[in-house]
Amino acid sequence: MNLETKVLICGAGPTGLMMACQLKKFGVDCIVIDFKGGPVKESRALAVQARTLEIYEQMGIAETALHLGTVAKKANIIIRQKKVQELSFKGLGEDLSSYPFFFILEQDKNEEILYEHLKKLKGDVMWNYSLVNFTQNQNGVCALVEDKNGEKNIIADWLVGADGAKSIVRHILQTPFVGDTYENIFYVADTAMQWPWGHDGISMCFSEKTFIAVFPMQGDNRYRVIGILPKQFRQEDVKSFSQIQQTIEQQIKLDVSFTDTNWFSLYKLHHRCVDNFRMNKVFLAGDAAHVHSPVGGQGMNTGLQDAYNLAWKLALVVNNYADEKLLDSYNEERLPVAKRLVNTTDQGFSIMTSAKWYKRFFRLYIFPILIKQILKIKKFRVFIFRVASQIAINYQRSVLSYSANNNLLQAGQLVPFANINSKIIDEHLKFNGFTVLLFDTVLRDDKKEELQNTFSANFQFINILRNEINEDAFKKFKVETSALFLIRPDNYIGFASENISIHELKKYLIERTKLFQKPL
Repeated sequence: MNLETKVLICGAGPTGLMMACQLKKFGVDCIVIDFKGGPVKESRALAVQARTLEIYEQMGIAETALHLGTVAKKANIIIRQKKVQELSFKGLGEDLSSYPFFFILEQDKNEEILYEHLKKLKGDVMWNYSLVNFTQNQNGVCALVEDKNGEKNIIADWLVGADGAKSIVRHILQTPFVGDTYENIFYVADTAMQWPWGHDGISMCFSEKTFIAVFPMQGDNRYRVIGILPKQFRQEDVKSFSQIQQTIEQQIKLDVSFTDTNWFSLYKLHHRCVDNFRMNKVFLAGDAAHVHSPVGGQGMNTGLQDAYNLAWKLALVVNNYADEKLLDSYNEERLPVAKRLVNTTDQGFSIMTSAKWYKRFFRLYIFPILIKQILKIKKFRVFIFRVASQIAINYQRSVLSYSANNNLLQAGQLVPFANINSKIIDEHLKFNGFTVLLFDTVLRDDKKEELQNTFSANFQFINILRNEINEDAFKKFKVETSALFLIRPDNYIGFASENISIHELKKYLIERTKLFQKPL
């Protein structure tokens, strides 16, 4: 029996589920397959950054996420049983996001939220189905999948490989996964822990021999603990945290006791990236396209944003609103983000884990003092939050970004956090289409109709008149008199101009976004 769909998504982790939810939102039929029997039960990735929460807000699931997670209020740096620094996160992201904090929500809970949302959108996952092989041509993809009952074909226009670091989609494509593997073996444990430094912050604990990172989780005294497996255990078959915890306590020199471990695992860490996120009718996203160290809690969030970036473009193409050349911008925009992330997290992780004497000296004696001094400077606090929260990611070099004036906030930037007409900007951007922001001007109804009647894609128009309420928006968008901004469905600025010209906007949409004009 053959199944047919517009988009086949291989992998029902956070990236694949986000992809499916976004496509369903735009009315695109899709099939999701996964070799597992259901969502993961292990906590795995932890951090949910502000940019991800903003996307969740647009989807209507942010409140659920906040209810299930934990806000980290501070970071502790602990060396040889002494807390040498306590770095407060209070006000770190103030006036930058609706979610100005660092948030901890385990991967399994993110998957649960996304899966329930997908089912509300009348979607589901074909669990226990593995991808065996696929072929592609100019018309689409033919995938052979199997479960315990046998094989079947799925015919799709497009295939999205969101099937993790060991991606079978990437393997079939024979796409190089360039990078390396870290020397150390790492452990992760979700455990109850008694110690003197509280449950409201992230802690980095260093000694001459090792380090552990400790993250608070929901539940009394429950934590995620990550560290380097002691060398004497590398040749042993370590099955439980209890086998190594006494040695870890001795090495890290902490007054701590572990009990009631729910999950324990050993793993190798990699830093790798493909050279292209698109191969004709096939896309790679999330860990299938890039893997890196856990520094900064960026991995799961980057995969979610891969899907968020691709989905609206794919929806426009599938719905015959745009030429498929638009899809080239997915690789153009997301590949640099992935490569930069792999490089920066690799450098940071090397400093935190290296056995070299000068890096050990830096993390024990220089880093604690340096980070405290840096966080005293407001510009650095803003910079750190913007980078860590991923709101600093921009696509200014993308073919989809065009700024007619250098004075304005430039195209390719994420819309800034601002109040518009007595509402936070996030409230205005839940629309399934493009948003035209008109600063201190009102577009005539016939001009609006001209734009709506030219293209099949949806547009909404928001007038922002200069007054006390909107002054913050004028400042953050860098508008002196009047301006027009076109906001993409993923809330990035596509077009920015002080000249309120529908002709120029239409030209941009046709030439850069590749939107089709409606038939005459």
